[in-house]
Amino acid sequence: MNLFEVKPSTLGGIKSLAKKIKRDLGIPHHEALDLSAHEAGFQNFRHAQHLGGHNPNYQTIYLTAYWYGSEGAGRETLTIQIEKPLYEIASRSQLEHGKHLIPFRLEFADHLERRVDLNSQSEAHDDIYAAARSIVFMEILSLRPAMSAEQSELLSQYGNLPGKDHPSLWAHKQTRALVFMDEPYNPQFRERTTWASAHDIHMLTSEWRGIYRPGHTIPNIFCSDQSTMTLLQEQAPRLEKGACEIHGDMESAPYHTQFISPSREAASKKRRPRPMPAIPGLEVKGALPYGQFIGGQTSLWRPAKRMSLDLHLETAALLTSLENSGMPYACDSPFADVRVALDDWMNLEFPSDGEITDEQRGAYSYNATPIKIRKGIVNQELLQEKTLPFVAFLATQARAQSCWPSGFIRPTAKTKPLLHSQSRTLSNVPFCNRRDMQIRFPNLSVKGTACLRLAILAILSPNAFRVFSRSCSITVKVAGTPNVGLMVAASGPYCSQQRLLCTPD
Repeated sequence: MNLFEVKPSTLGGIKSLAKKIKRDLGIPHHEALDLSAHEAGFQNFRHAQHLGGHNPNYQTIYLTAYWYGSEGAGRETLTIQIEKPLYEIASRSQLEHGKHLIPFRLEFADHLERRVDLNSQSEAHDDIYAAARSIVFMEILSLRPAMSAEQSELLSQYGNLPGKDHPSLWAHKQTRALVFMDEPYNPQFRERTTWASAHDIHMLTSEWRGIYRPGHTIPNIFCSDQSTMTLLQEQAPRLEKGACEIHGDMESAPYHTQFISPSREAASKKRRPRPMPAIPGLEVKGALPYGQFIGGQTSLWRPAKRMSLDLHLETAALLTSLENSGMPYACDSPFADVRVALDDWMNLEFPSDGEITDEQRGAYSYNATPIKIRKGIVNQELLQEKTLPFVAFLATQARAQSCWPSGFIRPTAKTKPLLHSQSRTLSNVPFCNRRDMQIRFPNLSVKGTACLRLAILAILSPNAFRVFSRSCSITVKVAGTPNVGLMVAASGPYCSQQRLLCTPD
């Protein structure tokens, strides 16, 4: 029997495996039932019936995927049993970066759910079974996905591996040594053996049929550490031919249902609804949805009232030139996010070739006149000149927070609004040094136009959106309503004192 196979988790799974055993071995059905129950960890089939098919020595996990296509729609959930709970196999982030597990998220401690819809039921089954094989592979060999940049760089040493295909990089839990695996269709065994010897790398082959496409690809495992390879070789007998077969129960349910795992139900924690796209063409708060309308992800948003072509071209010249000014990636990335978003907006706002030329349509991609930057500061006059119309557009037409481009920096709005009739100055308000580039203003909250203007100024001014050290400070002045205006002054180790003034609407 194949010890690597995932154990049947219910009586139905035991019976299903028994049919296969009866067919393959040509034995009576009652003997096949006992063998199948023994594979699931029971003494015999009667013992399994007595316990209701649940073996307390194993952990039950669930994998879910949704599909929506021409054949219909539905939800598929696979129930399998493994020897260890998921948190012992890998951390949340590691599970979500494993081979064939990237599309999934850890919905709860015992439940993995695919984020985005697939096109058919068969695709959903294929993705679920591949994810299950990855989990069992990690459990048996004590491997974790290698995630760090330093680890990923080591993939380069396998760049000239003969016939390399479908590669993946892993780290051993005990030794922390890196393990490389690939699954080619036609592995060149002789050339690979010679290559491994020449590079002082150990190579492991077995009759196991792999994760990617069992029965079609042949996996090879490589490791430069001898002690780690010895541990892997000790587990190799469990990677037998046919190990790709997952004997679990697959539940098919309506598309709009959500699976509630037993662990979540026992914890009395309600699950959030799945993210879903907005209705195409339906305007919400002055914004229209766009992007791929696929279940499992929210829509992107753009202003319902389009921006003039002249202003698009002017903004494109500013953003593309700033991107090509040799700034560090931390400075350049927010410009790229905004530029890509505005490029999408322009193509949607001017779909007809009669309104825009091919040269103008590529304005956000091909304008590259560098703006001179001195110690991280954009030329002040040019920035002031170009910022005003851009901010005026976004302040008047992108008021809905849902239509902000993905690179925008949002202040928190948990405190009371600070739009009083008198001017007020706040100093030493720190930036939050986080990857999502979110600004946090303690004791400050501005809404609508003022909030949006502050976000634009923070993006277009490199001394504002730069990832500052703790010694940086920012001063914000908010004038009285209805003529709301903002003046931002920032200072820190990467910039000198500079002021940007945004005039009211």
